Amino acid sequence: MFKHLAGKDQLGLPSDEAMIPFGIDDYGVDMKWFGATTGHYMLWDQSEDELVLYAPTFGENDNIIDIDVYPSSVSACSRQGAISLTMRRDTVMTSWDGNADIPLRVYSYNYAANGTSYCRIEGMEILARNRTGSCVSVTGAYITAENYNGSAGVVDVIGMEVHAKNNGVASGNVKVLRVFDESGSSTGTTYGIEIMTGDGAFAREYCIYINTHASATWTNGITFDGTITNVLDFADTDGTNGATYSSGHYATLGAIDGKIKIDLGGNPLYIPAYVSIAA
Repeated sequence: MFKHLAGKDQLGLPSDEAMIPFGIDDYGVDMKWFGATTGHYMLWDQSEDELVLYAPTFGENDNIIDIDVYPSSVSACSRQGAISLTMRRDTVMTSWDGNADIPLRVYSYNYAANGTSYCRIEGMEILARNRTGSCVSVTGAYITAENYNGSAGVVDVIGMEVHAKNNGVASGNVKVLRVFDESGSSTGTTYGIEIMTGDGAFAREYCIYINTHASATWTNGITFDGTITNVLDFADTDGTNGATYSSGHYATLGAIDGKIKIDLGGNPLYIPAYVSIAA
């Protein structure tokens, strides 16, 4: 079936756009477009309700999908993105299959025995770069996980979850999260990781929480290596960041220059710090 509806929608109502439908609703039809290279094609598979882009000889600098967008407004940015994916659930679930609703899923597989010196696999690479112009900030990725239903409806709100698995392989390193500072200049202030709070005026429980699961263990909770001027740095001169303590506990050690508050099993304790201690 080939039908051109100029100025009407699928129901025959007036529309500002022309539409070219193929096939019949609930039956469909396979549509296949071939490329210039043998074996390359785009297919709408009606039996699977699936759009397939197939490039068996994908090259180093080839793009299967190439989208070029040039924002032109002098006052507004293109905040909807060159690609906008929306998934909305209105059907109430009565059981769970162990999965989540996922609007974007990326797979990258290797099936070739390349040896340990050649093939690298990345699920996704993101580059945000300021070239010849200037801008306020450059952000590689902005991720938000939000419960917008007040205090109800969600058990865990997780901003980002990262998994790394070395399944049954004896060699190799497993680094669940790796952070590089590749600044080409020493100007400005560098933060490896910056952790801040939002506007909510309440106390959070854990800024960094390190735990183990079942019989698993960590040999070292935190390890420092390389040249580090200050292993720990405190903004307050006494090291307590506003915490109070009983000075009498340090009477036998003389005057202290700082005290670091810690928690042992729910008990607040302090570690004394000295500029120097007489022999």
